[in-house]
Amino acid sequence: MAAAGALAAALAACSASAQTAAPAPGACAATASRAAGLKFVPVRDSLAELSITVAGDQERPKLANVALLQGPCAGDAVASRVGVVVFKDGVVFAATSNERFSHWPHVTAQQLGIRPVGDPHPALPQSRFLMASKVDETRAATGEHALDVGLWQANGSYVVAAYTRHGGDVGTPVELLRSARPIRSVTYFPSPDSNSGTLGLLADHGDGVASISLDWNHDALSRTLRAQK
Repeated sequence: MAAAGALAAALAACSASAQTAAPAPGACAATASRAAGLKFVPVRDSLAELSITVAGDQERPKLANVALLQGPCAGDAVASRVGVVVFKDGVVFAATSNERFSHWPHVTAQQLGIRPVGDPHPALPQSRFLMASKVDETRAATGEHALDVGLWQANGSYVVAAYTRHGGDVGTPVELLRSARPIRSVTYFPSPDSNSGTLGLLADHGDGVASISLDWNHDALSRTLRAQK
């Protein structure tokens, strides 16, 4: 329970800069009220319109889709992952086939790949680490070897970077993108049978919040991870 509480606290901290207008006090406290009016509304924003700059020439994330997360309690969301929404207290909801949201009471943010507070992570110059999510992992006699994707706030921008982790040792982060707008979280959803998947950003968008999905091939990083076992 302590770990779950710490994880929820970290996710809540990521959304501290949100500009979404708050609902009436207590209106979103009840779990059942979170789904009321909650919906994804697709928009056709480009990376430039989202104030996002993608780094590098190879294995660059490519914009897949953007949707505004709307509803009276949308401002309390801190993470999204392919139709799933995590709220600042750790409660998880998922979009259903009829475009409504259903509470997932037995699913936690950590089960969605969001790393616990205190997991080893690299430092970026003049930046503050916010959170990370699991991308890939393998186990060896020396322990867990992982590829994670992290989020930092640095000099007025938000940076998403990938890094390897071997026990308590972390590799040099590889920048994937940066945003001039606040990003609340980054998540990852794997594709089957390939070293690729979907990066999910939950970012401030005007007076609301947007769920941004990017296709990402991390084959070279995953091969490097396994070569270092």
